[in-house]
Amino acid sequence: MTQLPENPNLELIRIESLSGILLNDRRRVRVTLVLSSTDIKSTVELVLLDQNKNEITRSMIIGCVDEHITFTLHLGDFPAGTPLFVGATIQTEGEVVLDTKVSPVDVPS
Repeated sequence: MTQLPENPNLELIRIESLSGILLNDRRRVRVTLVLSSTDIKSTVELVLLDQNKNEITRSMIIGCVDEHITFTLHLGDFPAGTPLFVGATIQTEGEVVLDTKVSPVDVPS
């Protein structure tokens, strides 16, 4: 198991909220992520998952300095009729995972 570096600010960086909403074109998901702090630059990984938690698409934001992130993930050829989930992971530049979260994607009627 990887130990956290000696930096008290690392303990402050957590995912406060994560949400995803399927857009009207049913080909994209708008992800909103709120972090508790950005005292140090971190890498944010966003992933779109199918109902079996298999990866559909993934994006990374390297050197993130924003506490509030809105990002669009594209479904590509994946059918939008099945339940979807969005996941987020925050890690240090040394790839130490600080926090991770998965949430269902809202599908407007």
